[in-house]
Amino acid sequence: MKKFAAVLIILLCSISLYAQQPAPAPADSSIVPPAPLAPKKASSGFAKFGLAAEVTLNGLSTLPAGVNNNYIGGMGFAINVQRKIYLIKNNFYFSLGLGLATYDYATNASILYGSTNTSTYTPNYSYFQQISDTSKYTKNKLNLVWLQVPLEFHIDGNPNADGKFVDFEFGGRFGLLINDHTKYLSTDQFGDDYKVKVYDIKNLNPIATLLTAKIGYDHANLFAYYNPLSLFKSGNGYSTNEFGFGIAMTI
Repeated sequence: MKKFAAVLIILLCSISLYAQQPAPAPADSSIVPPAPLAPKKASSGFAKFGLAAEVTLNGLSTLPAGVNNNYIGGMGFAINVQRKIYLIKNNFYFSLGLGLATYDYATNASILYGSTNTSTYTPNYSYFQQISDTSKYTKNKLNLVWLQVPLEFHIDGNPNADGKFVDFEFGGRFGLLINDHTKYLSTDQFGDDYKVKVYDIKNLNPIATLLTAKIGYDHANLFAYYNPLSLFKSGNGYSTNEFGFGIAMTI
């Protein structure tokens, strides 16, 4: 009985103490929780590295009569590492970098050397000669591999709530030719496949100055380039220029 009375007294004291504690104050509806911070781009004056990868369909301009581009056969790939240097706030910056590009130019013509393909012989001259329609070839292309130094100017729109933005880019790339060859795949009179590769094409211009432009959203861009320098050295080959268009991914 005494134990029961002692437990009862302790329980009553505990209830009394809990009842004497002040009730929690009601929440103040006037207090608004802070809004989540919008994603931020790099601050003004901040420089960092970026990466750009491009896939293009390529062609040659002003080809001789009867010679045509095969854009599907003339694909290219380029990858560039670039350093971003911000100029005004977060929306304007230059990018300077280094990259590698391999461009294919597919046509229905062979690249020959030593004549203008007329009755007049011109020494040290490279030109296009259309492949006969009776030839059963499956591939005919010129491949050029360039070491590139891109210099581009970027204009970025303000990011939305997801941090995505519209991007405009234009600029140029200095290119140094480090490898070249033609590739021809065909079938002989016995139905056997054969391949012919010719390296070190005569009179190719060893440098390029590509003019480039991009427009896109977030990390995806439409991309185009044009080389105002002729494919062959001036006076030593048919006058034609390289161009391409495709897609680019940047990070």
